[in-house]
Amino acid sequence: MQLTAKNVHKRFGGAIALNGVSIDLSGGEIHALVGANGAGKSTLARIIAGHLKADKADIAIDGEPVLIRSPREAINLGVTMVTQQLSLAPHLSVAENIMLTELCRPGPWRAKEIYEKADALLGRLIPPGTVNLRAQAGSLNNAHRQMVEIAKALAQNSQLIIFDEPTSSLTPTEVARLFEVMRGLTEEGKGLVFVSHRLEEIFSITDRVTVLRDGANICESVPTADLNQAELIRLMIGRELGDVFHQRQHPVKDIEDGAPAPGAEVVLQVESLSAPPLVKDVSFALHKGEILGLAGLVGAGRTQTARVLFGLKRPQSGSITVMGKPYQPKRPSDAYACGLAMIPEDRKNQGVIPDFLVRENIKLSHMSVKSRVLTGYRSLLGKVLKITDLLKLPRTHLDKGILQLSGGQQQKAMISRILLMDPRILIVDEPTQGVDIGTRSDIYEILKDLADKGFSILFISSDFEEILGVCDRIVVLTEGRVAADVPASLLDEEKLTMFAAPRTSAENTHRLLLDLTAKFPEAAAYWIYIDRGSVYCFNLSEGERAPGLGFAAGQVIPLGETCLREFSASEEAREVSCTDLSSLLVPIHNHRGQNMGYIGLSMPAALRSESAAAEAHDLIKQLMN
Repeated sequence: MQLTAKNVHKRFGGAIALNGVSIDLSGGEIHALVGANGAGKSTLARIIAGHLKADKADIAIDGEPVLIRSPREAINLGVTMVTQQLSLAPHLSVAENIMLTELCRPGPWRAKEIYEKADALLGRLIPPGTVNLRAQAGSLNNAHRQMVEIAKALAQNSQLIIFDEPTSSLTPTEVARLFEVMRGLTEEGKGLVFVSHRLEEIFSITDRVTVLRDGANICESVPTADLNQAELIRLMIGRELGDVFHQRQHPVKDIEDGAPAPGAEVVLQVESLSAPPLVKDVSFALHKGEILGLAGLVGAGRTQTARVLFGLKRPQSGSITVMGKPYQPKRPSDAYACGLAMIPEDRKNQGVIPDFLVRENIKLSHMSVKSRVLTGYRSLLGKVLKITDLLKLPRTHLDKGILQLSGGQQQKAMISRILLMDPRILIVDEPTQGVDIGTRSDIYEILKDLADKGFSILFISSDFEEILGVCDRIVVLTEGRVAADVPASLLDEEKLTMFAAPRTSAENTHRLLLDLTAKFPEAAAYWIYIDRGSVYCFNLSEGERAPGLGFAAGQVIPLGETCLREFSASEEAREVSCTDLSSLLVPIHNHRGQNMGYIGLSMPAALRSESAAAEAHDLIKQLMN
């Protein structure tokens, strides 16, 4: 399929959204459509997909002029769209949503066949069984809803599929899976449009790029390989961005190199928190002036932990203290009363009131705290203006409907609402989801300025680059438990991904370690990474009579403080002897050949023999294969 859209115009009232935009889309390639929020990307995509009618446009498919006046007409022409604002029917099952178009066709249909097709389509994106096909779509988390939306688009068997911010709720693992599917679709001759703010994804997956700015073409159909990230940023925002993540200008004295100093003031303490099914054993401390990240894959329990802290979900066990006092939230008002506020993940359904103006959305929090009645409406105006000026939210936006703003401006309005309440602890869940790179940079700067002023921030994000760039320290969750609590300065995306990997599926290492200690009960088996003089322990299993190693699962320890202090890098299996311990280290790699660290086995030197070492080495190699 070859689709061309030329001279596309669209106006909303007095605002010009598109002013003569053109784009050329071809089968067998992935075409990136990029620009800042408000540039017109989604408007153009929705016009092509029939969700909006252009004021003027010349659209042709394979050289033949066409009119696209509805999503149904677009689908009939072979065009479909995965929207940024998900459009699932919440009370229908997952399978019914995926196969909705087929269900709406006249004639009989068989439930078994529908569920089999839905299972096959969703299985291309996530492991089978991850999502219950009979569950209501509205019960899924954002990431799984996104995957269902994509599977729904695949069910149309369209020749041109538009993906509008498809990765905004996905983890790196899920993104990689989606990209494999997208490449497979291009091999089938399908054309894909990829709308994204994540520049690294643009360069990794797309063939050509069209850039919009202020509703006009800045460049059209430029090969991605001819651009670099700095050039693309300049085209998108018309200026040099500089450091996206912003260095802390006035670091809190209690936080040094991302690690809390001894005696740092703890404002939030969580101990052995459990709230089934996703929160099983979570413990961490948040310090004054600290930005603490909660990282992990979908289903790790990040958002659910935040919901417990904010009083939206009752814990089963564990304890929480705020400013040294016991805290047992039963409802959000309990959280507000203790100085704890939250910006939710789902801005559309849990954040904004769509029928309210921007100023009304901001002042809403004041009404909820002040005895259900909005008091001192006018007296709040000065404070609102001060906060919105701080957040670079134009005053002219205050009298607009909240849905007239871009996603980034809506997020700034949500932050303004929270700051109006004077909280001491701020929970932000996916704060830059669907936000352009310029506004993301503004939000990062805002959060770091707040931390510099003494606010304590719990930062949740699926974007590992983002969480590494913003946070002082990172708590990694996997399968509802803390897998690591490490200063951000000691991590990179590779190590963070390994910490986040579920222990039951991370390259089969968990079972391997258990098998090793079952075979050698006097030993400890572990999965580690050694870098820059530190040992990163991702997982560990101890036999019944295991020796002490100097490190534990989830820790980052200086190499010199462990039983491996005599280690030197090697591409081959090697033994390390220290005091009374003998350790065997076997390097491992993933299917792409990337270095995944070492599988290690340590036992008392007195029990070490050539036969035992050889047997252990053979067992590791056998189990890894």
